[in-house]
Amino acid sequence: MAKPDDLRIAFIVLLVIICSSAFIQIAFNITTAENKYEEGRIVTIKLDSGQYKTQEEIDAKIRQIDQLGANIISLAVGGSLTYYPSEVSQGQISITDFTYDFDVLEYFIQKGKEKGLKVYAIVDLWIDYSSRTGSENHSEWWAVDRQGNPVTPQASWIKYWFSPAIPEVREFYFSIIEEILAKGVDGIILDFVRYLDKPSYDPYSLEKFTETYSVSPLDFDEADTQMWAKWETFMTETITTFVKEASKIVHSKFKYIGCNVFTRPSIHGSDGYGIFQEWDSWDNFVDFYKVMEYGDLKTFQETITYLRNIDLRSATYLPIIPEDINIMKQKLESIRLSADGVSIYNFERLSGNSYQFLKEKFESKVLLPHTRLVQVLKIGALLNIVLLCFVTIYQLYKKMPIIKIAMNLFILILPTIGLLFFAYLYFL
Repeated sequence: MAKPDDLRIAFIVLLVIICSSAFIQIAFNITTAENKYEEGRIVTIKLDSGQYKTQEEIDAKIRQIDQLGANIISLAVGGSLTYYPSEVSQGQISITDFTYDFDVLEYFIQKGKEKGLKVYAIVDLWIDYSSRTGSENHSEWWAVDRQGNPVTPQASWIKYWFSPAIPEVREFYFSIIEEILAKGVDGIILDFVRYLDKPSYDPYSLEKFTETYSVSPLDFDEADTQMWAKWETFMTETITTFVKEASKIVHSKFKYIGCNVFTRPSIHGSDGYGIFQEWDSWDNFVDFYKVMEYGDLKTFQETITYLRNIDLRSATYLPIIPEDINIMKQKLESIRLSADGVSIYNFERLSGNSYQFLKEKFESKVLLPHTRLVQVLKIGALLNIVLLCFVTIYQLYKKMPIIKIAMNLFILILPTIGLLFFAYLYFL
């Protein structure tokens, strides 16, 4: 026959299980209260537009973003060169002979938070910005062709780019990400998270591939489909492992990470060039995707249909480009049916009519889809703590023995620890 103490412990355990389940449901209800639903509303800021040179100009733009109803500012901060003063990068980017004399990133973070806006920093990967200034500090990092000559991407404004496989390159960008996180951003968005159109035959890539397959990529071409597939896999995994390591850094600071991605996870872009960006395999460590669909309405609808038919845990945000209001309306309706939010690219192009249209559509308050789970777990834990306090007061009122109070509190605190632990695991 069970002892009274055993029955009491069993009853408390049952009570805790019931209460924890109820608290989770209450937490979901709190995060989806009236006038609140999930929608990402990301505004991309391009500092090279020249519209943010002074703190007064930045203040005015942030007021406009806040009045629009957006919830995230995604700020392009550079990469190998940065707009903010950096101890890691190769220097500051000049905008038509203008260089910031204050920390523009920290200023955006400060002013954004005053308005309740999240600030995410966009990091441009692989592009050697220093080559635009003639400094060319790390030519040994450049991606090269079969003859050892620097690979020039299709984009005319990019002269050289770094090979994603070279360890020093990867560590350089990891350090940039860590430096930005230390400034207090709410998250990181990786841009150009791919190869820039072509493979790189740099010495490191050749050596690593040869170590694995006992043959150099210089000894075969696309006609050897079996070896070429292995070479493509090598480059695809190079990008994937970088994103995975970057996500560990970001999540270790309890921040969120997103990626700007092509409309389809693919080894090849729509034009046949190599990008090696199979982003659907990143779903377990990336919080959201900004899908770069800038085509006409028909192409946009095709991308929406594609996204609807693939199973993604991560949130997906699609762009709204300032254009004809009727097209913007149809795109927004499609996004709200099949995606998790809107990415306005870019804010500098938002005119009076398109701004007013989106402002009317963004009137209600919303939550960020990619932060929902953590919010629920935190609220559930908080409600458990409230229950803990009430039980403690009741036990003290009843003058129960200290040992029993301690035992009951230990049992009650386990679900709280569990909820917080699951929130922590989300970032691992």
